[in-house]
Amino acid sequence: MARDVHDTLGQTLSILITLLQVSILTCKKNAKETENNLKNALKITREGLNEVRRSISGLSPKKLEEMDFFDALERLAADFEYSGLDVELSVNKIQQNIGESHKEVIYRICQEALANSLKHGKATKANIIIKFTDSYISLFIFDDGEVARV
Repeated sequence: MARDVHDTLGQTLSILITLLQVSILTCKKNAKETENNLKNALKITREGLNEVRRSISGLSPKKLEEMDFFDALERLAADFEYSGLDVELSVNKIQQNIGESHKEVIYRICQEALANSLKHGKATKANIIIKFTDSYISLFIFDDGEVARV
């Protein structure tokens, strides 16, 4: 449960912070863009709060329950695009049984990776590649963000 709450909060807050930063920069120059950014921030925040409540209740992400798995991944990518992170998603959508637990793990990994790309790497582009075969799943996530220095 803690992992799910962390993932949801990380995604929501990363997008929210970016939208608010952009709004600060555009508020005096472009009121319409600022208004759109603030509306998107409000939408993302409401969705994030609902997801935190679902995580606490032990439920899987709402997008996974309401949408096809691949549509949920596309929606996740679109949510991050509000914050300026251009996400390209490439999935070989073969028809096979993907267990619900596998779907949730893949979704959460993508969610966490995109949040980290935005927050820590300050990335502007990310690529998610998922390949399904009969015996395994390969997941690759790349971004153009800064390299962490240890």
